Amino acid sequence: MSEFPPRARTLPKAAAQEAFEEAGVIGKSRKQPIGAYAYDKLADDGSTLRCTVTVYPLEVHYLDKDWPEASERARQWFDQADAADLVDEPDLRTILRHYQPPK
Repeated sequence: MSEFPPRARTLPKAAAQEAFEEAGVIGKSRKQPIGAYAYDKLADDGSTLRCTVTVYPLEVHYLDKDWPEASERARQWFDQADAADLVDEPDLRTILRHYQPPK
């Protein structure tokens, strides 16, 4: 099993890399996480793997028009409350609802 994130990367930088790969979002992630949640990831063979996700806020600087997973995903922006309502994982929904960006 591969290690994530690679040893050369910090967790906040890995989170920023994921944001770019999945949505073309370029920015700077904060060093402190705002929470964590666990979920069961469904593998191609039908088995499940328990995953824990640490959530880092990201200050968006730029949206790239092309990104690695653009053919697999659609990017759409929502306000914080609506985004929380659309999330399936209850713990992530709670994290999103209670997050207060720094001023």
